[in-house]
Amino acid sequence: MTMPMPRPPLDAAAPSRVDAWIERLYGPQCSLLGPTAADEPRAARPRVLHVTALARRGSDLATVKIGAGSPRSPHDFFALQLARARCDVIVIGGQLLRDEPELDFSLRGPLAPDLRAWRGARRGDASPPRVVVMSRSGAVDPSHPLIAGAWAHAPVLLATGEAAARRVPSHAGLRVLPFETPGLEGVLAWLHRELGSRLVSIEAGPGISSGAHARGLVDELALSVYEGRPLPPAQLGEAPFTRERLARFDWQEGPREIEELSGPWQFSRHGRRP
Repeated sequence: MTMPMPRPPLDAAAPSRVDAWIERLYGPQCSLLGPTAADEPRAARPRVLHVTALARRGSDLATVKIGAGSPRSPHDFFALQLARARCDVIVIGGQLLRDEPELDFSLRGPLAPDLRAWRGARRGDASPPRVVVMSRSGAVDPSHPLIAGAWAHAPVLLATGEAAARRVPSHAGLRVLPFETPGLEGVLAWLHRELGSRLVSIEAGPGISSGAHARGLVDELALSVYEGRPLPPAQLGEAPFTRERLARFDWQEGPREIEELSGPWQFSRHGRRP
């Protein structure tokens, strides 16, 4: 059971309501508050944002697998929606398309109209982010609504190897990006060079996200940490989020503790300076 969020009307005050939720999660000094400029990219690539929900596993933190028995938090839900409202591009893996046949990245929940207004006020453009699917095999279902529905009125970008790219059928909702050596570094460089992307949000599985952290590509980490009852191993991801990984970041906002119906949660942001 989740705590309902208020349903506000769409008006000029919408960005301030989003700011109120941001302050609740990360504190009154959060750098996202107020009419700030868009996120600045690095010299040769966009900045990379990763939002994840974690729980304690011994002295480390492990990802929470989303399922029927996993703890719920409307504030964690908002943290993910906020990332989608901020970013230019969302990166996912091909497995996510296969696991979630109804997947799309529309802003959801009662604050969705406010987040769209906040996105427009912050960026000067409320259009949805582009989506990149990273797949070594290039095997995607063209009937998936993310592709067949021409997400965001622009083709989904499929990043794959050169050989696999030649096997992908042509589709109006899909643009194939062939890489000699597929990897997140090449995708980020392409997004910077061809689209001028400034902020990329990773919503991929551990293969892509853990690799991004290991190679120092993640510039900002938004953590939602469940501090309630110990979760069974089946509800935790395989790769623990170590304290050493957190120590690599230069700055931190929070943590702020919020009591949910599922138990206590802590929310924080961690980042690297440009």
